[in-house]
Amino acid sequence: MYIEDLIVGHLSNRLSSDELNALKEWLGASPENEKHYLILREIWFSSGNASDRRRFDKDKAWQRFLKHSGMEEEPVKVPIYRKSWRVVWQAAAAVAVLIVASYLSFLIGGKQLTVSEQVAEYADINIEASWGAIVKNTLPDGTTVWLNANSKITYSQGFGISDRNVLICGEAYFEVAKNENLPFCVNSNEMKVNVVGTKFNFRNYLDDREATVWLLEGKVSIENLVAQGNEETMMEPNQKIFIDKLNGDSRMKTVTARNTVAWTNGYLFFDEELLADIVKDLERNYDVKITVHPAAENIRFYGRFVRKEQSVMDILDILAATGKIKYSIAGKEIVIINN
Repeated sequence: MYIEDLIVGHLSNRLSSDELNALKEWLGASPENEKHYLILREIWFSSGNASDRRRFDKDKAWQRFLKHSGMEEEPVKVPIYRKSWRVVWQAAAAVAVLIVASYLSFLIGGKQLTVSEQVAEYADINIEASWGAIVKNTLPDGTTVWLNANSKITYSQGFGISDRNVLICGEAYFEVAKNENLPFCVNSNEMKVNVVGTKFNFRNYLDDREATVWLLEGKVSIENLVAQGNEETMMEPNQKIFIDKLNGDSRMKTVTARNTVAWTNGYLFFDEELLADIVKDLERNYDVKITVHPAAENIRFYGRFVRKEQSVMDILDILAATGKIKYSIAGKEIVIINN
């Protein structure tokens, strides 16, 4: 087994426990080892090698990796000697520097960067879903995340090694890989979610009135960063928590939590959502402009819709049929008032 084989195996979740321990031992031998691993991991994900693990072919993936790095010839093989880390590091570093230098040279038109500059260049990794889109991704620790329209998560290159912290703006559904030694933390301005291994949906767009979490499986602790004293609440499966982003007020209710992730399959689901937040969802998914009269913003609705089969007008007609609101169209803008 060679260093590059261990790295490829780790990035594709195919290492045995012994091989994983060997890689961890090599990573822990020096800060430089970890830095070079992080740089190689960035190249790996930039090459698209983690997009479909079910059809993963290590040899083909490695060749794609070399092609994207600008080094398609046979790489230097570095056997692992448990007692001679200096030899391992020197050989592995030579491979890493050559790969990274070629790749970065390709990206930035020949400009050569030092190792510290390379690390700074890739300080954070971002995953985004554009307007009307849903993005599914597997994080380096094996956690699967779905991003709803106009959402973004950010994590550091130390993710999965030194921490499992993500920063989110928008909505995401997480199926978190279990790791009791390294808790998974979702951070936003008003709320922090701490988990070990679980399934939950998180929503907190910048323009939402409320931050919300729905728990499907496992347990999570919620830190309310708006309330005085940063209140912490434990959640059980099929619970939903709302936090008012203006005053920090929170409330919990029992729900059928699996309904809330219907959006990952192309549905829109509103579970007592504020109309002020529902219209933001409609704007993001249908690329329309909706104005809500202040008197109607606090009305809550429950409903499930098929995004590809029902238009925004279909949805508004159903909401208006409740007798709580009515809407009109002025040019390209939709205006909603209370009934």
